[in-house]
Amino acid sequence: MSEFVSVHLDSGHPGVGTLVLSRPPTNAMTRQVYREIEQAAADVSNCDDIAAVVLFGGHGSKVMFDITERLDAANVPVQLILICGRNEALAANLRARKWRMPVNVIGFTKEIHKWMRAADFLIGKPGPGSIAEAMVRKLPVLIECNSWTLPQERYNAEWVLEKRVGIVLHSFKEIVDGVRQMLEPAALTEFRKNVASQNNRAIFEIPEILAKLLGEPSSIPAAEPSQVPAKVPATHST
Repeated sequence: MSEFVSVHLDSGHPGVGTLVLSRPPTNAMTRQVYREIEQAAADVSNCDDIAAVVLFGGHGSKVMFDITERLDAANVPVQLILICGRNEALAANLRARKWRMPVNVIGFTKEIHKWMRAADFLIGKPGPGSIAEAMVRKLPVLIECNSWTLPQERYNAEWVLEKRVGIVLHSFKEIVDGVRQMLEPAALTEFRKNVASQNNRAIFEIPEILAKLLGEPSSIPAAEPSQVPAKVPATHST
């Protein structure tokens, strides 16, 4: 039993813990305190708590409730950070439900980066913005792609598979198997390694794209082949 060292976790900030040291009577860092610090660090490193940030744009999506329900029923060992955006009804429904798993429901926020930093991977749609943000935050992704996926977003799913930076499901009805696959230590390690190797140059591609549209030469160097898909304006035929 630890006498001087303890670890405090806050459900409001998943993935973050505070190491609390009580001052020994002698006001010195004794061997016992050092041993307790080592044990606390070992205990934290062995925690299986993995957090996923669930993000479906600024207005959320009702599929977020279904995802949470399926993972909770299957008792999957993962924490969910559910960002509902301006969808107050969705946030209220999620908060009203008694979940067995750790769930943190977030409404509209300008601190998406903070919640992504607290997560280990992202669950969401295959939009270029979501995937690019996940790559910047070094998060593997778990997305869906099927006949209902927007044509301009299907390439993003292909890119995720090609670069092995995440998992692509045919339907979020398969979310339990998808998350369990993501939680496999070897798989998560490989995804993280592949994400870390990506070079997100999307911001530098915009001048290049505009220059091509205007028929002007560009001074921006060509992007490397491992880049994240950029947001290219979709064209529609009438």
